[in-house]
Amino acid sequence: MGNMIFGSQVYNINLEQSSLTGQITISMKYDPQLFKDIPSEQIGIYYWDESRNHWAYLGGVVDSANNRVTVSVDHLALYAVMANTSIPVFKDIQSHWAYQEIVKLANLGIAGGYPDGSYLPDNKITRAEFAKLLVETMGWTPSQKKLNFVDTSHLPTWSLGYIATAVDKDVIKGYADNSFRGDQVINRAEMATMAVRTLSTENGVQGEMKKSSFADDNNIPDWARAAVNGAVKAGILKGLPGNIFGGEQNASRAETAVILVRMLNNPELSEQSNDAQTIAATGVVFVSDISGRHYELRSCSSSEDADYVLIPNSEVLAQRLETLLGQEVMVTGNIGSGNDIHMSGPLLQVTGITTQFGSSGG
Repeated sequence: MGNMIFGSQVYNINLEQSSLTGQITISMKYDPQLFKDIPSEQIGIYYWDESRNHWAYLGGVVDSANNRVTVSVDHLALYAVMANTSIPVFKDIQSHWAYQEIVKLANLGIAGGYPDGSYLPDNKITRAEFAKLLVETMGWTPSQKKLNFVDTSHLPTWSLGYIATAVDKDVIKGYADNSFRGDQVINRAEMATMAVRTLSTENGVQGEMKKSSFADDNNIPDWARAAVNGAVKAGILKGLPGNIFGGEQNASRAETAVILVRMLNNPELSEQSNDAQTIAATGVVFVSDISGRHYELRSCSSSEDADYVLIPNSEVLAQRLETLLGQEVMVTGNIGSGNDIHMSGPLLQVTGITTQFGSSGG
């Protein structure tokens, strides 16, 4: 399985003459010899997703001293402890309060770091960056629709598809002057608004225009009040020390990771969170001109049907796919639900590519 290494047996966990309601905690041991020299950030519990025929990442708390991983689950299936050696290991998060959430997003192919191996958890995050992370967390596919903001030409090229999807889902809107301001650092009020709009899009969660219990309630903008109440009620956002909300305070990369993981863990989003699970799939790379030029992963060189339509997550990965046409590879990434109406397979947003000679990610 390329970068995926089993560290335990596969266990079939089920209940006899009963069904699971709510969550249970499972704790599984692994063989440390099988994970020799593998950092804990790359280790987690995976389950077999029968509907998609692949191992999907769940995560968990890794106890390296006792060779054990513990995680809460809301469904029963086949489980195993595995390691994905392609996952980035950030050098500056080990003692950070958001460590678990950052590691989870990294394993889901959502959180990326910097070339020097850092994550910079306390750095602030821009509106364009948050749009990308939000869309990836929900498993939505970047859109090809054109944006109509007055500053569209100034938005980062890599962000356009993600912003277009968020706009199309009515999750993100511009300012009164029809600007988006992608390079502007996002604040907590804006983040709460986007998070609740996402929850509303998926399951109808909404907030109320009422006074909150925060000490700085009078400073919460009217346009964000209902969203702040909704985010707090859903457990997505919490207050800051001193019982303040701090709506105008800029959000950090660490805060963003925590909020996105809380969204994934929201019980009412359990089906949507499955869409953001990372998978590893093996096949032969092909290119197709149906509905525009795109890449496909097929089971073998003679197959005419796509197992997945490959959406590279960066220009580096797109160039990499171009050089691997006709070759057998293993791709890792996030799969969205359903098929594209013009294409012949489910969409797989590629975050890594492995061949027998090595791997590349971007």
